[in-house]
Amino acid sequence: MIAVSPAPMPPGGEAAARDLRMTLRARRLLLADAELAQLNLGVRVRDRVAYLWGPVPSVELSFKAEICLREMFELTEVRNQMFVSGDEPAKPAPPAPSFLPAAAAPSLPGLPSDKVMQPPPPVTRPRPVVEPPPVQEEEIELPPLRLPQPKTPAPKG
Repeated sequence: MIAVSPAPMPPGGEAAARDLRMTLRARRLLLADAELAQLNLGVRVRDRVAYLWGPVPSVELSFKAEICLREMFELTEVRNQMFVSGDEPAKPAPPAPSFLPAAAAPSLPGLPSDKVMQPPPPVTRPRPVVEPPPVQEEEIELPPLRLPQPKTPAPKG
């Protein structure tokens, strides 16, 4: 049996390994939450600081992801660099009915083309229209404006 000692880590290698372990743990925390797992969020830990980035549909979910990572007591800081896109997370597509092939031919031999079953059209919901709040104009009274008067020489006389 030959015993081989592991290669020494380069300077900073221990910190990089620690950051990698913490990054993996942070990703697992985000994936453990059902709402956050559907989002395309990125997370990276460097020098015990977590960086969160990616699109989120709402500010609340951005805050939820940040709070989720703050549970890691090893982190010194969580920097939230996410942006609100307003889009809802993509939901998984429903499975195709088993009686339809993945790509149905336009017509099958011996069967009229109007008898071939076509999948139903996808259901799309219109996005809600968000109207800006009405602008309330207020009348503001300003103090009178005083302009500097040119200095005129005193009359001689």
